[in-house]
Amino acid sequence: MTKNRGSQWRKWDLHIHTPASFHWNGTKRLKDMDAAEKQAEMKAFIGHINSSDVDAFCLMDYWTFDWYIELQDYIKANPDELKKTIFPGMELRIESPTSYRLNIHVILSNNLTKQELVDFKSELNIRSIDKKLSDDALIKFAKTLDTAKARNHSYGDPATLDDSTLWELGSRTAEITKESLQAAFDQIPKNSGFILLPYDTSDGLLNLDWDKHPHADNYFMQSAHIFEARDARNIDLFNGTRTTDNEKFFDNFTKTLGNKFKPCVSGSDAHRFADYGKYPSERITWIKADPNFEGLKQIIFEPKSRVRIQGARPEQKEQKLIIDSVRFISADGKFSPEPIYLNENLNVIIGGKSSGKSILLYNIARTLLADKEFFKKAKIEDRYKFQKDDPTFNFEITTKGGFSQLMYRDVEENSVLPQIKYIPQNYLVQLAEPDENKTGDALNKIVRDLIIENSEARENYESFITKLKANDRKRESLIDNYFEIEERVTGLENQLFTKSKKEILENNIEANNKTVKELNEAAGLTPAEIEKYDKLQLELGKLTALRNSLASDFKRITEFNKDFESTLVTLKNREKLLVESLESKEFRVIYQEGSNTLDHAFQLLAEFNEKFLVVPTEGGPSRFKVASDVSEIITGTVRRIKEIGEELLPYLKNDELKKQIEEINKSIVEDKAAVHAIDQINKEIAGAKKTLTELKEQIFNLYKSSYAEYEAIIEELKSRTVDLEKDGLKIEGLTKFNFSKFRKAIFDFSNGRQANYRAYNICDEEKQSLDSYVLTDLITDLKNMFESIVEKKEYALISRFDRKTAAKMLLDDYFFDYWEIEYKNDKLGEMSTGKASFVILMLIVGLSTSKAPILIDQPEDNLDNRSITADLVEYLREKKIERQIILVTHNPNIVVNADAENIIIANQQGQNEIETSSKYQFDYINGSLENSSKKDESEKDLLKCMGIREHIADIVEGGQEAFKKREEKYGFSEV
Repeated sequence: MTKNRGSQWRKWDLHIHTPASFHWNGTKRLKDMDAAEKQAEMKAFIGHINSSDVDAFCLMDYWTFDWYIELQDYIKANPDELKKTIFPGMELRIESPTSYRLNIHVILSNNLTKQELVDFKSELNIRSIDKKLSDDALIKFAKTLDTAKARNHSYGDPATLDDSTLWELGSRTAEITKESLQAAFDQIPKNSGFILLPYDTSDGLLNLDWDKHPHADNYFMQSAHIFEARDARNIDLFNGTRTTDNEKFFDNFTKTLGNKFKPCVSGSDAHRFADYGKYPSERITWIKADPNFEGLKQIIFEPKSRVRIQGARPEQKEQKLIIDSVRFISADGKFSPEPIYLNENLNVIIGGKSSGKSILLYNIARTLLADKEFFKKAKIEDRYKFQKDDPTFNFEITTKGGFSQLMYRDVEENSVLPQIKYIPQNYLVQLAEPDENKTGDALNKIVRDLIIENSEARENYESFITKLKANDRKRESLIDNYFEIEERVTGLENQLFTKSKKEILENNIEANNKTVKELNEAAGLTPAEIEKYDKLQLELGKLTALRNSLASDFKRITEFNKDFESTLVTLKNREKLLVESLESKEFRVIYQEGSNTLDHAFQLLAEFNEKFLVVPTEGGPSRFKVASDVSEIITGTVRRIKEIGEELLPYLKNDELKKQIEEINKSIVEDKAAVHAIDQINKEIAGAKKTLTELKEQIFNLYKSSYAEYEAIIEELKSRTVDLEKDGLKIEGLTKFNFSKFRKAIFDFSNGRQANYRAYNICDEEKQSLDSYVLTDLITDLKNMFESIVEKKEYALISRFDRKTAAKMLLDDYFFDYWEIEYKNDKLGEMSTGKASFVILMLIVGLSTSKAPILIDQPEDNLDNRSITADLVEYLREKKIERQIILVTHNPNIVVNADAENIIIANQQGQNEIETSSKYQFDYINGSLENSSKKDESEKDLLKCMGIREHIADIVEGGQEAFKKREEKYGFSEV
């Protein structure tokens, strides 16, 4: 089997000459050569043709087909010598209102017979003498010229010239009539010849004064099928490319063409064999087609996509991203073992029912797709497991880069093309209808996943999620902290209820102090002694209060440090996981060397705890080890309290009074401690309430921060969607609030009386929807609801929810990034299933950054014919230039109008009325659209008995009609 990959870019030279049509440069004409000279010239000619890297040529001999006819005879006798395609052509001059000779060329099919070529030429009429084209007619015309006209072309008086020179003069000056050119085309089979008209090359149409001669301009512009041009600006006009340079006159130019865009070529115009395929200024003509006349026809149908004039080969893709061939391996003869070769662009698989179309596509996907879970998600994991019945079954893929891969391989290895896209049959419908509500999370997730398929976009989105999760944790921590402090406030307030009133305690202290003074006076203390006694008692009260404060502070600090140490341990474990997960050695080293924050924090905490450390004592209770100034203060305080006690003893001389004073002093100390405790509680309550206010502000600032993260990621991802606008897709990222999810949450934790919520717009379905809200108003509602939950005002929570849980549910992140898709004035969620399927296909292909192949199984399902023609076909035509596409279809518009480069015909024995001689159950053949040959009844192999075009017409319903409409579109019936 030949390596047929369908339509390929090849070099074509459609403008070469041979010695048959001229001799004024010193070369003999063919008719003047003897047999040996002809033989030598023909061999030299074929040698240069075969050695050239050009695949197809057209002989544009002046006024004759002589060389081509001679070539036909030579090839008939030497069938294996010529390796390239050569078309018969003729260069003429046609009547026109120009001040120069307007060249015109004809390109004819190489399937025409010698007689048909003779018949064509015999209809051409030389203007002014009304004679059919021949050497004699050219001589006769030359004789009609006066001396001045002859001299103008560097010839003498025609009356003095011999026939050979007269032929030269006639060849340089004669013109054919337009009517005879049409008559000549009438002599050959329809659609077997084209008119090629020079435009911006020598003696071309560009210089015709279209303003003075509009009729002639319209005639030539509309009658020509192909133009010879080299200026890119002119080529744009002919093939229908609107630019800023041609915008002003584009429509008028197109109308002059008859509203049909036309292809442009650039030939070598070589007059020597050695110059064949040497294009002026490297303006090489590349045509994507088989090198035959049917292939040449394709540039008429596809003037923009099938022909290029440029130096390098067009549309070159990376070899590592192209599947070159695939083949089944099967010992039981179920599958043909011949390789199936693929084209770089659009490959279409067609066939009758159960012919093996999807089997081929599935096996390609199964062999290459890295995401093996995809088949389970797409609900096709159990399809086509041939190895169950045939243990020898396998499937092999070879890339253009030369790498091969088996589906079933002994050693698990990475795919040679892991980033392929596979869209099974009905998969797009599954995505388009993920649930009853197509505006739901599932569809939005599909769109988002496509947007972040790009590695940079995914990293940005993952970073965004990380920030949100950090905010979530921080928000929950703040809420936990809020309720811990609120609980602490409640506890402190409850403590106050157990305390006496501060005023009562202060009055009692004052009264007891007065009593002690009176008792001291009764005990006979002097005023100086009483004053000294009072000072000692005051100092004792202050030291006792200080000792109590230090003990209380110590307890708070040690409790906080325990929590701090626990948090550091958690972070240290997370840091270890981070370091282990870092892929690059460089960043791992940099992080380990440069980021010692946690280790430093552990060190600082340890140093701090040296000042406040509980040290167990041997055989006794723990004691506090207090360092530095604090240690001295505590030691000094304890010592001074003991000293004051000793200093007070002399003042208590009377045992009975002493005992009484001690009791009163004890009461005073206790009352002072109680007053201090009340002051401390009030101070702590005030500080805690201030902290609650600050925490609440932090919580809602964090809420705003999360919203800002959504806005930021949407802005960052905009660049991923801009390119799709050229395909008519508009993607707008929005930060939305999930009101329905929010309402369900708050209804769940409440007592269910919705009247509680009506005061808040956020809870009213009639006032707030998914589509619109004002952030400030939303936060105001949330703040008020938070207050109500905290203060137990309006919400009676059901028993399984506490206020902290309710607050967390209330302030959970209900925002989400929503990607609104609009195509042709329809939003994705409001589209029909078919249109939504197509739009999702556009998203899958358009947002993919990979240029690996895309495999699609019957994308036309659920699309009407108009959508296929207007949308899908055009989209495939554009995207096949960017990446290889392999597609299963039963729609003729996709095959023909998407201009598939390679058509794979699938067949299964027993599925057709016509039997086949093939010994395989499943068999495949492939080729281009231009591969055409009528059915050979003697060939018993169904796939080989006709051309690809005929298979399309036979297999695909409406296939023949699709070809017919394509040809009618370009006016083939008019030629």
